[in-house]
Amino acid sequence: MKKAASASAVYVKNFFDRAVSEGVDQDQLLSLLDSDLNSLDSVARRYPCERVLDMIGFAETASGNSSIGFETGVAFSPATFGEVAIAAICASTLQEASNINSTYEALQQEFGRTRLTVEDDLAIHSWSYDLVAPDRMRPITEAVFAGLVNVGRWLIWSFDEEVVRVRFRHSKKTNPDPCADYFKCDVLYEQDQDELIYKSSLVKSPLPQANEASRKLITQRLDYTLRRFNTSADLTWEVSECIRQSMANGPVSISKIASMIGLSTKTLSRRLAREETNFRDILQSVRKSEYEVLSSQSELPLAQIALALGYSDQSAFSRARKSWLAASK
Repeated sequence: MKKAASASAVYVKNFFDRAVSEGVDQDQLLSLLDSDLNSLDSVARRYPCERVLDMIGFAETASGNSSIGFETGVAFSPATFGEVAIAAICASTLQEASNINSTYEALQQEFGRTRLTVEDDLAIHSWSYDLVAPDRMRPITEAVFAGLVNVGRWLIWSFDEEVVRVRFRHSKKTNPDPCADYFKCDVLYEQDQDELIYKSSLVKSPLPQANEASRKLITQRLDYTLRRFNTSADLTWEVSECIRQSMANGPVSISKIASMIGLSTKTLSRRLAREETNFRDILQSVRKSEYEVLSSQSELPLAQIALALGYSDQSAFSRARKSWLAASK
């Protein structure tokens, strides 16, 4: 059965925090998400997109501020997007950075997809989705476009570049229009497509922090993460991401991961069994994939790789490494 479209806790918390700053009751917001505060800080928790839209819609009504989505996007920074943003920072051009974002954006959100095309002197960022009607998606659409502009300006180290035109499928919500003030261009509503249009010269200019080696290393890890996300059941994905985030801090145990997720050890084991897996197999799979990434950096000593994988016993790492090497032959 296909998983419902979802968004990461890191992504959702930006909208939640903005709503709370507007005076909206956080307990009501959490109830709509079927969550608690600790879960919102989880490195791997996901929330159904429909619930997130319910939360934002409620927040806008309760606060009287119909720009919560847009204001959230204005506050987006590279830190919002984790490893995907780090890979984008290391890209050679804004066009390559945009392609990186499009490739891995499902790790942050599955509301829709962005796509960059270049036509003569214009670059066009399109946003497509089929989840809900345009007016219901409005807060996310405005956040996506505001975030693209804000993060893009950060990547090229220039905050003076202006957008040529913005086209939205949804209707105009407020007057005066904060989007027009922020984008500083014509903002058209009730259009047939969602498009953010700017000068093509911007996407072709070299980025100041380009680093090909780092970009390759990070995207190698992201490739694995995306494959697991696309093929794993929900809890298996959450466990694997908690393991990956925890390994560098020392040995990883099922009790530690269960605590991060908010389950007892027995409940976690039982629910993983329903997904036809177990904690040990997930741990070994994550360690193997991280080893493949880290071992591609020939300058890293094996002892350092062992620690990064959460091994306190060098002999245990050596045995695991031998089995991985044998399996790859």
